[in-house]
Order: sequence, then C-alpha cells, then structure tokens
Amino acid sequence: MSNLRVAIFGAYGGIGQALCEEISQSQGRAFLIGRDLEKLSSLTSRYGFSNCVADAADWEQIDRSLDQAQEDLQGLNAVVCLVGSVLLKPIHLTSRAEWDATIQTNLTAGAGTLRSAVTRMREGGSIVLMSSAAACIGLSNHEAIAAGKAGIEGLVR
Repeated sequence: MSNLRVAIFGAYGGIGQALCEEISQSQGRAFLIGRDLEKLSSLTSRYGFSNCVADAADWEQIDRSLDQAQEDLQGLNAVVCLVGSVLLKPIHLTSRAEWDATIQTNLTAGAGTLRSAVTRMREGGSIVLMSSAAACIGLSNHEAIAAGKAGIEGLVR
C-alpha cells in the first residue's frame, strides 16, 4: 500500500481514524477532508497528512477539495467517502428539514464524491462509499438514514 494516495471525506470518525492509521503504517499518503478543522488538524498532526475543510454535501466543494488532494498527493488512486449522520427518529416524527439534511449528508455526499472521483481517476483506482446495515435490514427509528444509505447501495450497484 506504500503507493497509496487517498482522499478521505469524513476521516475523523472511528472508521476514518482506523483507515488513517492503516495508511500511515503502510507508508501510504492521505489527504483528509471534513467540515471540522480542529478534528482534521488533530489527525494531520498525528499522521503528517494534509487536509482541507469542505462540506461533502456541496459538490463544488467536493470538486475543489479533490483538486487540492490530487495536487498535494501528485495524483489519486483512491477516494473514500465516510461521511454520514444518524437521525434516530420515526418517520412520522421526522420534519422535512431533518429528512433533507439526512439525505444530503448520506446520499448527496456519496453521489457527489463518486461524480467527482471518477473524473480524476480515469486510469483506475478505488472509490469507497460507506453504507449501513439499516439500508438492508431496516431498523426502527432509522427510516431517513436507511433511505439515504440504501440510495448509496443503489448508486454503487
């Protein structure tokens, strides 16, 4: 994995931190992207990776951040989208604003990441989008997250 050059959206969650550790141990390089500069800075200082602040639900910000990652890493061979949110509320109590925000964070971010990544990795590479068990099996009070993550699964297929 030493030639790995990966951009990671949402790197400061549990899975993202484990991925950063794995990339670091194998001498790969990563570019971390997220909304929280303080959390990004903590990871970049720990691993020596670069970062930028961007909202993965905004496709223009995705494009800009992947341009920056591509320049910083001198190319990309992997893009990972780990962003997500969990709204633990039954659908009959979910407001339209909560629904929209959940779909934006979980599905729109993944779709925008895929859209932007494929144009930068035409020679090959890996694109990883994260789903959830709620997308397949359904869980009480997870209707919005299940819909968003099921959309990710459909997008990948």
